[in-house]
Amino acid sequence: MDHRTEIIVKEIYYWKQNKLLPAEYCNFLLALYTEGEEITEEASTNRIESNNNPLVYGYVSVILMLVPFSFLVIYFTELGIILQTGLLSLFVGIAFIAYRYVFCYIKLYIHFSILILLFLLLLLTVHVAGYWGATNFIVYVLVGAHCIFWFLLGRLKQYRYLQALSLLVLVILGITIVL
Repeated sequence: MDHRTEIIVKEIYYWKQNKLLPAEYCNFLLALYTEGEEITEEASTNRIESNNNPLVYGYVSVILMLVPFSFLVIYFTELGIILQTGLLSLFVGIAFIAYRYVFCYIKLYIHFSILILLFLLLLLTVHVAGYWGATNFIVYVLVGAHCIFWFLLGRLKQYRYLQALSLLVLVILGITIVL
C-alpha cells in the first residue's frame, strides 16, 4: 500500500471511530481503498492514545500550571513590565501550541487547552492595558470584547460551556459596572 492510501485509510478509521460517517460507509471505503486486504485499525493509526501515556499526563500538568505561573509572574515578582509581558506572551504561545497539538492528536483534553488559552489571553490583555494606564471602563470593554469572542467561538465550535462561561462573565461584568 502506498503512502497516500495509508493516509486515506487512517482518515477513514478516524471517521469511523468518531462517527463522522456511518460505519457501513466507512467499511465500504476501507474495502475499496485496501483492495480487500485485512488491515487492523491499530496498525493503521499512529495517533497518541490518551489512556496510559505518560506524555499526556505531563502535557496536562504543564498546561494546568500555566495559570498559577502567570499569576506568580504578574503579582508576586518584581520583574520589569517588559519581562512580565514577555513571559505572559510565552505562556500564551505555549498554550496555543498545546491547543493545536491537542486539537490534532488528543481530543479528550482539548477543552482544558482552549479554556487556559482564552484565560491567558484575557490576563495578558488586562495586564498590558493596566500598564498603559487604562481606566476601569477600558478594562471592562476589553473583558466584554473577550467574552463576546468566547461566545462566538463557542457558537462556532459548538462548545456550550464556553457560551455559558462568556454569558456568566458578562453578567458579572454588568453587575460590577452597575455597582
